[in-house]
Amino acid sequence: MKNGKYTRCFNHLITIRSILLGFVCFALIGCVGSPKLPGISIIIPPAKVFDEKTSLNAWRTSQVVKYGDIWINESTSEGNPYNAGKAAYYLALATLEPEWSKAAINAFNNALDAESNSPHRARAGLGAAHRLAARDFPITGAAQYILLGIPGWKRSYHVLSSFSHLNNAVEAAPNDPVIRLLRGAAFVGIPEFFGGHETGFSDYEKLERWTNSPSSNSDYFVLLSSKEWRDEYYFMRAQTMKQVGDKEEEIKALEVLSNNAVDIYLKLFATYRLADLNRIASEL
Repeated sequence: MKNGKYTRCFNHLITIRSILLGFVCFALIGCVGSPKLPGISIIIPPAKVFDEKTSLNAWRTSQVVKYGDIWINESTSEGNPYNAGKAAYYLALATLEPEWSKAAINAFNNALDAESNSPHRARAGLGAAHRLAARDFPITGAAQYILLGIPGWKRSYHVLSSFSHLNNAVEAAPNDPVIRLLRGAAFVGIPEFFGGHETGFSDYEKLERWTNSPSSNSDYFVLLSSKEWRDEYYFMRAQTMKQVGDKEEEIKALEVLSNNAVDIYLKLFATYRLADLNRIASEL
């Protein structure tokens, strides 16, 4: 009798596992979870921002508004898939939602299939989107092991895809700052045991030289001289250095943003983040 009871329990567990596995498979192949823009009617007024958390949320909200409009216009059949991919990538950064990283992967793949005017940037965007997909994948390695018998395989797939696409893009266009920034942020953001940190920091060293002296990369002088580039570069640098625990380098990047950022929400965030870091340092 006991054997029969154990057999029934085992069969129930197998059935439950099969059902859960079915949901996982649907998620992996994109049958569920299409990207949706949050219902945002207004951006938080700068005067209402009063600390690091609310200033960061205000910046994220402004990003959703900005790139949400681009996504709506470019994700149609008449739109530009590369622009749609960029919009989805920035929406994934701002919202931390896995649907947007998946949408970015699809759009950048479409851009490559359509022979985009920016194939190397589309390739780099694809690699960066895979990195975000690894970050945002909703099922942890332990849960993957229970459901699939293989720990963390889906995240590893996205990481290896990120490495491949980003390395190929840099090889094809080694002096493109946009591609270097995408690889630097991705490689440093990926766990160190994958072996990309050294390459990522090397990319940041080049980017720092180019940004401080745009004439050293004359083909991209206009881009490197723009305020919009400096905003994006120093924000990504600050976030990267925060991630690896290098407060000195994070502070240097935040100081540039606090003094010179053209994006008011980014400027506010940098200012409040600096204030918090200085407060913490004074309490030690």
